[in-house]
Amino acid sequence: MRGGAPYRQVLTHGWTLDEHGRPMSKSLGNVVLPTEICDKWGADLLRLWVASQDYTADVRMSDNVMTQLSEAYRKIRNTFRFALGNLADFDPARDAVPEQELGSSTAGCSSGPARWFCLARRSTGTSIFIASITRCHDFCVVELSAFYFDILKDRLYTFAPNNAARRSAQTAMHRIASALVRLLSPILVFTAEDIWKYLPRQAGEPDSVHLTLFPKAAECRRFPDEALDAPLGRTRSGAKRRARRARAGAQRQNHQRRPRGPRRTGRRWHAGGTTS
Repeated sequence: MRGGAPYRQVLTHGWTLDEHGRPMSKSLGNVVLPTEICDKWGADLLRLWVASQDYTADVRMSDNVMTQLSEAYRKIRNTFRFALGNLADFDPARDAVPEQELGSSTAGCSSGPARWFCLARRSTGTSIFIASITRCHDFCVVELSAFYFDILKDRLYTFAPNNAARRSAQTAMHRIASALVRLLSPILVFTAEDIWKYLPRQAGEPDSVHLTLFPKAAECRRFPDEALDAPLGRTRSGAKRRARRARAGAQRQNHQRRPRGPRRTGRRWHAGGTTS
């Protein structure tokens, strides 16, 4: 304690403001106690609020802010819920597929997250927590729920339990979930611990997620990016093109089926295009 500071780093922030932009103070009676937030929203939501704030400026706290954060938390939790539900019969020691036998799309599903994880780790290491949690949230919503998991659904739901393609998909999903839960464990402490209890683990792994180490990029990317990004890019672009064509076709069909009202041509009326 002597001859140096009793800490390695210290972070400061501006005022804590209420929903009207007024600084919280006892005199105004607008102070929100952390215990009140924990009782209403849970401790993980309070930690998520702290991590999602830009501490270089004033920070806001209100029910509206917590409601928005609870929606972001729900999306992250549902991503893990989907993964755990599809890993119930997966044993990493018995069912994991070697990397060289993974298909291009499945390999990309476990390789692509490496970039996100590296950025999140770098943000956490430099104490830019808002960037870390934002990248994790966007990864769950944009990359996993809307793209990667959507690709894997067919083989997870319809293929035989021990089908090689299904086990390949489970291998990628397990690798992603294991890395992501460790990355989020300092923020979503209790949620990460609950997820870790039900996540299939290798022999010798700790019983608590808080005894593990942060994921390394090599855990998720053991393939050359050039060999994977191109086919995944084509898959994503092709899916978007097909979606646009389907919407355009549906709009044309709706336009053609729309009944035409009576219109007047000269002195005679036409109903639906036929002469009355």
